Amino acid sequence: MLASLVAKVHNALVQATVNSLCDAFVLLDSASSNSFCSRALVNQLGITGNSYQFELRTLNSSGIQQSEMVDLSLSSKSGEILKLSAVYVVDEIPVKNSMVDLECYSHLSGIGPLPAYQSTDITVDILVGQDNSEALVPLEVRRGAQGSSLRECGLDIPSWSYEDKLVISLWDKEHRKVDGHHELPIPWRDRSETLPNNFVVAKTRLDSLYKKLVRNGSYDRYNAEIVKLVDNCYAEAVPDSELFMVDRIWYLPHHAVVVREETRQT
Repeated sequence: MLASLVAKVHNALVQATVNSLCDAFVLLDSASSNSFCSRALVNQLGITGNSYQFELRTLNSSGIQQSEMVDLSLSSKSGEILKLSAVYVVDEIPVKNSMVDLECYSHLSGIGPLPAYQSTDITVDILVGQDNSEALVPLEVRRGAQGSSLRECGLDIPSWSYEDKLVISLWDKEHRKVDGHHELPIPWRDRSETLPNNFVVAKTRLDSLYKKLVRNGSYDRYNAEIVKLVDNCYAEAVPDSELFMVDRIWYLPHHAVVVREETRQT
């Protein structure tokens, strides 16, 4: 459960050179499953991609989008290069920026100017999500003393929001233990809300993932991990007799998480 702040929360905004042609502001968003770029950037680069249909879901809306996918290359001033693949083209990246005074945070001293936070008049043209997770790995982490950074700038201490309390209350009332497993209800805002049957979109994404895993030689290893989840009863197939027993059907699109061998801990 995330605590709420009576303050603004900033995701990481960085500046990079795209395809060695132009500079752009990039939002690093670990909460997004996919990566996106603006159509204005694609037009500026003079590139085209493959037509593609995808489902875009946010907290406030969802819908099927017709767009295209492109590949981009990002480079930093220090010379690091990152290749982004399968980046969805959208009309714009809706990011509202605000200025940040680094002097408020003593543990961030010496970092130097951050162009993305020195003006409120910037345009973000790229959002990098979990499908290009290499860009989300922090190279350095600075952490102030617990609560000290908030006090330095006169901000309130973290506390549970009203919605946090509603969810905790729901789980206290409806939590149950089934076959040794804890079962908690999904905290829907509206339990009667209609959910789209997105089988076609989820199946298309799964087929695409399968082809990618076969192409890079990771399928056998990945499939073995899925088999382990089923064998250990961490996951189970929905019986055919229950597939159409409910009015609300929504398939969670499969998202691959692959841990590199050299990063594994023994």
